[in-house]
Amino acid sequence: MRHLSVIVAEDHPYSLEIISDFTKQFPGIKVIEHAKDGEELVYKTIIHKPDIAIVDINMPKKDGLTAIKECLQHSPNLKVIFVTAYSEYATDAFDINAIDYVVKPVTIDRLFRALENAKVSIYSQHSSHSKRLYVRQGANHHYIPKEELLFLEKVQHKVLIHTTNKTFETQETLESYMEKLDADFYRSHRSYIINLSMLNYIEPSGNTYLAYFDNYDSHAFIAKTQLNNIKQRMNIFKSY
Repeated sequence: MRHLSVIVAEDHPYSLEIISDFTKQFPGIKVIEHAKDGEELVYKTIIHKPDIAIVDINMPKKDGLTAIKECLQHSPNLKVIFVTAYSEYATDAFDINAIDYVVKPVTIDRLFRALENAKVSIYSQHSSHSKRLYVRQGANHHYIPKEELLFLEKVQHKVLIHTTNKTFETQETLESYMEKLDADFYRSHRSYIINLSMLNYIEPSGNTYLAYFDNYDSHAFIAKTQLNNIKQRMNIFKSY
């Protein structure tokens, strides 16, 4: 079983060192990055896609709550543990589905409880991921193998699911599908989720980019801001 990756965001060096040292002692956990402010947290989360973020709420440039809301747009399955000296932010933290809220000074036992909660949530979510995507169309129920999925497209108030065989139309949201899909799928644009494992090539088109897939005429869009992230993810795929 792979180690879960963690980013620790804390602007006070002493607290950062303590939290990181405690986290490294938790079995099955690996601290992969540190962030000293909210902007750095967002950037590193987009790049590294950690499983868990341990975040101080009061940070410079961008507070932890604001930063995490941005992180969740790119990594909707990110599990968040907030640490802070102030208990009054607890309601706001749980409004964005934080796993836990730890009040400073942080003890190793208290942090371990939070990490255990995050670990259980992650593995239960992974186990619930089917190799097929369930799609309902009226009275019909479809179970689509994920290797047949090419991309999902938001069109007004519906989502079109493009597969190698046909296109399905649903009333679900892209956000709900991101929660059901695995790491091969990426939110390339506000209106598109693409299957990176099925991506053939990318070409520029004005201020955006087009994503093409094998033996399929339609294309998806890639926002200019997402291009480098997708290229990095594709390089990871090539290494396997």
